[in-house]
Amino acid sequence: MEGTITVVEEKGSAGDAYLEFYVDKRTTRFRVPVDWYASSFDRASFKSAAHAGTEITFDVETTQLAKPLEPATDHVSRRLGTRPWP
Repeated sequence: MEGTITVVEEKGSAGDAYLEFYVDKRTTRFRVPVDWYASSFDRASFKSAAHAGTEITFDVETTQLAKPLEPATDHVSRRLGTRPWP
């Protein structure tokens, strides 16, 4: 799936951290768990390369795009307009 980032931010805490992306033309947010990137994450480089207006490509299963998983306690599900990356 290709798109343009509208919002990206790092969320969560310690072992439950993740990167959260919103892209144009999608109401679904995309999350990357910390264990996928923590060992090699360069925050400064990421912030300069991934910001609103940046083109991005995600590998996403078609079934997940059609019916995304969402935690039962996730109160921001399908909501756009979170604050942008500081």
